[in-house]
Amino acid sequence: MEKAKKRSGYLVPVLILFLVLMLVFMMFNQKKQIDRLKAGNVFLSVGDDLKQLELVDIANNQKTHKLNDGVSILFVFEKPCSPCNKNINFWNKIAILLREKVQTYGIIEEDFSNARETKLQNRVVFPLYAPVDVDEFRKVIPTSINLPQTVVVMNGKVSNLYVGQLSPESVKDIMQIAGL
Repeated sequence: MEKAKKRSGYLVPVLILFLVLMLVFMMFNQKKQIDRLKAGNVFLSVGDDLKQLELVDIANNQKTHKLNDGVSILFVFEKPCSPCNKNINFWNKIAILLREKVQTYGIIEEDFSNARETKLQNRVVFPLYAPVDVDEFRKVIPTSINLPQTVVVMNGKVSNLYVGQLSPESVKDIMQIAGL
């Protein structure tokens, strides 16, 4: 009986240690993945052309959105994820403060069937869209890593790109870029 108690006494700390190590590994792996992908130019690059997007809205209306006049900000995510949900607060702030100066687009690449729920749950204030052709969209804006991307487009060219969770400093940068 005492041996069983002794073994179970070791089990809890070992499980806790295991969980902590898994968490650290996952965080390190995500950062490593982002760095690797950035280095490989898998993402858009500053200066790339991005003049228009074929998108469909929640009401299933298809439209070509021209991005070659002024400033547009794209909030791109593959499906709801933790960093995406955290970015929505920043994206809402950007959309509200810049609504007179820029066009904002929330683009959900996958799982658009839940767009209305995502909009209501997260109190999204910017319009949500999906690409008309996901494969073509991925050629323009790669999103296969399940991380949010905030893309600032000025006159049809990418001027700034933020991959992953935004920081307050990133939001300030975006506000300055847009002239606020």
